[in-house]
Amino acid sequence: MKLTIVTLLLLVIYINAGSFDKHYDEAYTIAASMNLDQKIGQTVQVDFYGITSKTGTSVSDAVKYSLGSILMGGNGCPDDNGNCVNFDGMKEDQMKEVYASATMDKWRKMGQKFNYTVDVTANNGKTYKIKSLLATDAVHGDQHVAGSILFPHNIGLSCSHNPKHFYNTGYWTAASLKKYGFNYAFVPTVAVSHNPQWGRFY
Repeated sequence: MKLTIVTLLLLVIYINAGSFDKHYDEAYTIAASMNLDQKIGQTVQVDFYGITSKTGTSVSDAVKYSLGSILMGGNGCPDDNGNCVNFDGMKEDQMKEVYASATMDKWRKMGQKFNYTVDVTANNGKTYKIKSLLATDAVHGDQHVAGSILFPHNIGLSCSHNPKHFYNTGYWTAASLKKYGFNYAFVPTVAVSHNPQWGRFY
């Protein structure tokens, strides 16, 4: 039985292996046309705090450094103008107030503000516009937005013995992220844990 499953899995992988071949030539053209700064920028993911100062979060820095991806980590939050809130020196009560007021509108402003592209002109004269990846943690659903649906951790979903719960978690999380323009989520994965001392080793 195991051999049959493994054989079928390998067959599916083999059949689908060529589905991306049509994009390779274009990808090579784009990569070969980038300067060194663009190549470095496209392989980097910075936290929004990395491009945030007292005056706000800088789209011009993201474009200047050709950043491929920007992450709003687990503790990040946008303000009324689409900037990342700077929590330095903020008291706990103030922080709670900021998190509680992280509405969909604020997140949408941030998503729209950082909807930039890195433009690469190839040797053939064609200009490619590479869209930025706006990332966030979405381990329990879209937990950053006030009023969003929150879901249990994977082990809690598993205990329900209902695969539809996993589907619904993915569906509603993706729908929420898309509403405000983020297109890359860090979520639980099926992976092999190697150290049982890790807190999420189940």
